[in-house]
Amino acid sequence: MARRNITPFNPWETTRASGIEKRYVRFGNSQMLHSAMSKLSHPAYRVYMNMRLEAGGEQGFIFPRAKYKDWMVPDVFNRAVKELVRAGFIEVHEHNAHRRKPNVYRFTEGWKHTEATAAAGLGHAGSVDDDGRSEKGKAP
Repeated sequence: MARRNITPFNPWETTRASGIEKRYVRFGNSQMLHSAMSKLSHPAYRVYMNMRLEAGGEQGFIFPRAKYKDWMVPDVFNRAVKELVRAGFIEVHEHNAHRRKPNVYRFTEGWKHTEATAAAGLGHAGSVDDDGRSEKGKAP
C-alpha cells in the first residue's frame, strides 16, 4: 500500500497545533458558489455540511439524532432535511423511523439542475469557474 502524504491545515483553519485533522469536508468552489447552494436557509446549509462531514466522502450515509441533537432541535432538522431534498442535495434512501433506526440518506446531483437551468436551456445555471467567475457568456 502506498504511503499518503498528509498536508496540514493552515493555523487559521484549525484549532489543532499540528494542523492535522482526522475528519474534514471537501467542498468544491463550483458547488459553494452555485445558485442552488446560495438559496439554502442557514439551518439547511448547516445540516448539509454536517452530513458531508459524517458521510466521510461516501454517497450513502446515516445521520442519527445523536449527531445533531446538541446543535439543532428535531423540528428544525426535519424542515432542513425536507428543504435539502426539495433542492436536490440529498434523498432519503430508507425511512427507518418505524424500525427505531436512523434514516439512510444519499447525496444527489439534482441541485445542479435547477428550474432556472431548464428555463434558460443551459447545462448548469449559476455554475462558476475555479476563480469564482460566472461561466455564462464564455467563449466555447
